[in-house]
Amino acid sequence: MEYEPVKIDVTASTMTQNPSVGFSHVFVSLSRFFERFIVDDGRVSSQGSYLDSTFRDSVPCLKLHSFSPDYVYQHVYDEFHDHVLSRHITDGIVDQSQRKDLPQGPLFMILLVKFTHREYIVLPPSSAPSTTTTTDSEPEICSICLENMSDSEPESSPILQLPHCAHEFHEDCFIKWSLRHSSCPLCRRPV
Repeated sequence: MEYEPVKIDVTASTMTQNPSVGFSHVFVSLSRFFERFIVDDGRVSSQGSYLDSTFRDSVPCLKLHSFSPDYVYQHVYDEFHDHVLSRHITDGIVDQSQRKDLPQGPLFMILLVKFTHREYIVLPPSSAPSTTTTTDSEPEICSICLENMSDSEPESSPILQLPHCAHEFHEDCFIKWSLRHSSCPLCRRPV
């Protein structure tokens, strides 16, 4: 399973327009979902997903005279002001415009863009006494980003040890975590 914090899916439906219109219409609809996963002893299980009802979508209409990637990207970026989102939307528009089953000329397009924010909750090891002992040869994993902490450069990604529970994380990872939570990601003790 990939541990992507955000996934963006773009689907499109396209039809031709009357050539006298002179330009193509592209409507972009955005929706945001949250998906929660539990990571328990190396096993990942989905706890479901739900629509973010607080997210408001304005459904902008882009009027495009051509489908050159740079031209489309500039118009999309002018509307959304986000490079990553604009690149995904541009790719969807350009891919649709190049479909072989559509004639050249103005198109009417509806793009549905679905953001899925993935949250991974890492459960602490069971409270039962462990029969295995940790050795120095086992890599320590940051429970937030799930990357090996021993591979990190100390200057670029220092290790932070929490004072109340002694759990360790990449400092950058914990800072991002602490913006949304006030507890240790593993044992849930207040920080």
